[in-house]
Amino acid sequence: MFNQKAAIFEERSEVIDQIEYDSDQFIITLKAPKASKAAKPGEFAFVDCGENT
Repeated sequence: MFNQKAAIFEERSEVIDQIEYDSDQFIITLKAPKASKAAKPGEFAFVDCGENT
């Protein structure tokens, strides 16, 4: 069994690049230095764009 806790935090990020594909799919590159330092291979980020976006 793994004894590991995930880092959970909030960070405001700047959109550096955005590519739109068919079917309203996007690849968005964010500038998020805190998340970048904590990220490990295979992990994902939850992105909340806020209301009215």
